[in-house]
Amino acid sequence: MKKHSLYLALGVLVIFSSCTKKTQSTNSTGNSNNNNTGVTVNSTPQFTGTIGGTSYSLVNGTTYSNGTGSSKGGSNPRTSTYSSYIVNSANSGININKGTISYPSTSTYPDTATFRLFFAPNTYSYSINYTNGVEVTWTDASGVTWSTSNGTGSQTGSTFKIVSEQYANDLGYQDEKVLINFSCTLYNPGGTSMQLTNGVFVGYFENN
Repeated sequence: MKKHSLYLALGVLVIFSSCTKKTQSTNSTGNSNNNNTGVTVNSTPQFTGTIGGTSYSLVNGTTYSNGTGSSKGGSNPRTSTYSSYIVNSANSGININKGTISYPSTSTYPDTATFRLFFAPNTYSYSINYTNGVEVTWTDASGVTWSTSNGTGSQTGSTFKIVSEQYANDLGYQDEKVLINFSCTLYNPGGTSMQLTNGVFVGYFENN
C-alpha cells in the first residue's frame, strides 16, 4: 500500500515524502457498506460529495486525485489530534480533523484500544477547531479555505457518522481506515457559508 502524504490545512498544501508499507494484520468493525452505494471501508481512499451545488469525486489513484495522507498533532500533557485528507489535481481538497485523545505522560502515543475506540463507528459532533469533536475543511480551486469552524460555526442539521473502521498494524505503524458519511455547513474566512451534502470519505488516520 503506497500512501502519498499531502497535508491540507487552512489552505496551505505541504508535500511530505511518500512511504510504502505492507499490511501485516487488519480487522474491522461497523457496517461494511455505505448505504448500498458500493463504497466500503476497503475501498480506495476517496471523497465524494456536493459542495455549493457542485459535485466532486476525488478518488486516490485517478486523474482527479493528487494524493492522500494523514497527520497527527498534540501537546503536553499528553494529547493527540488527528487529520486525514485528500487533495485533487487542481490543488484543492478536503481535510477531516478529529480531537482530542488524552493519554498517560508515560506513553508516547495512545494505546491500541484507546486509539481504535476514538474512531469507533458512531455519530460525532462538530467542534470549533475540533477540540472536542470533528471539523471539516475544504480548500477550493482559488485557494480559499472553507471550514466548519469559520464564521458562526453553526452546524444545525449537520451530521457526521463513522460507518465502519478497519485497524491495521503495518510493520509497527498503527492505522485506522474509516468510512464516513457526513454533511455540514462550510464558511469562508469572511463568514459566507455554503453547504456540503452527501459527503462520503474513506481515508486513514495514523497513531504513530
